[in-house]
Order: sequence, then structure tokens, then C-alpha cells
Amino acid sequence: MKKYSFNILLFILFLGLFSCKKSKDLNEPIKEVDDYFPLKVGGFRIYQIKKSTYGLTGQTDSVFQLKEVYKETWTDLEGDASFKIFRYKKIAGASEFVLDSIWHAKIKSNQVIETENNVPYVKQFLPLNEGKFWNGNAFNTYGVQNYEVKNLAKPWGNFENTVTIVQKNVSNLLFRTIANEVYAKDIGLIYKEMQDVKLEFNTGQITEGIVMKQTILSYGKE
Repeated sequence: MKKYSFNILLFILFLGLFSCKKSKDLNEPIKEVDDYFPLKVGGFRIYQIKKSTYGLTGQTDSVFQLKEVYKETWTDLEGDASFKIFRYKKIAGASEFVLDSIWHAKIKSNQVIETENNVPYVKQFLPLNEGKFWNGNAFNTYGVQNYEVKNLAKPWGNFENTVTIVQKNVSNLLFRTIANEVYAKDIGLIYKEMQDVKLEFNTGQITEGIVMKQTILSYGKE
């Protein structure tokens, strides 16, 4: 009889724990051991983006600001808690930001997955370790692209604790392809650089392609 009562008690406790987990508020921050990609409703970051395009007519530069806001959460088609990232753009001379696109981000099986224009990328694979690598294209139809952790918990600029994710780093005398992202602990992305250019063989000067640099200006919570 005592054994029967004990089993009933364990069953009730299990149901209680399951109910609490199932009813977890999606608006609560998702905390991980390596919080270089904090997911918090209301969090925002503002960047300055400089884009240089090279071609037959020479170099063309454009500068604008981008604001990312984690406005709300939802349960995606896979049943996972996902955050909507509202992205606003402000061109030079404009007074207000205008909605440009909506991205999504979530953590699943220790993978930080960000969906950019309907294409999912594995931005981080937790826990982060120096030299660790993974396929950033694991959930899209592109070819295998290994991302690698560099300079973990090292300072970058005015930020004391950062990590660099090297996405691409291929170059020779004819072309250069680079893609790096720098994240600060408890802040998120603070710097991003992309280069996809062709080079003049003798001088190494860029003859064609795009160079983009994205630098954080401010961050906080709305």
C-alpha cells in the first residue's frame, strides 16, 4: 500500500513539472552558458553599415544605419520558441527608420539558428570553444561551410569579452572572400565584415565585388 501511494506521488510530481515546463513564458530570455547571442524581447542594437561596390566605373560607397529589435516571440512550425527580429533601415539624411525585413532566431539542440530572408544559418554551436567548428549551412540548401570560433573571451575594441566567428576566409592573388562576425557577451553582434572581391594580379587592388562593414553604434532595451 505504501509503495502504491509513493508511485502516485511521483506521478503527480512529474505532471506538475511537465506542466510548468510546457507553460513557460516565451518572453523570458533564453539563457545559455555562452550568452554571446542573447535572445530577449525588447532588446535592440543599432549599427552603421558601410558598403563599397567595385566595378567598371570604379568604387561606389553607401552608408546607412540598421536597427534590429527583438519585438515578439512565436512558436514556429517546428514547435520551437522563436524570436522575431524586426530590422529597420535609415538611409543618410533620413530622420526615421523604416521597416526593411523581419528575421527570426532560436536556440535548438544547442545551435543558435538565425533565419535571414528565409534562409537559416547556424550562427553558433554551444558551448563555444576555441577552434570549434560546425557547418553553418546545416539547415539550408547551400554547400557545406564550416564556421570556426576564434579569440574566445578576448577583448575587441571597447568590449572586454567577445568572440569572433570566422565564416569564410579564402584568398589568393586573384580573389578574396571573407566573412567574420564578432559578438560581445550579453550584447550580441557588434561587428560584421564581408568581402567578395576580385583582385588585380600585379597590384592586389580590388577590381570588382563588394566590401561591407557593419559596426555597432548603440544597444539596450526598449
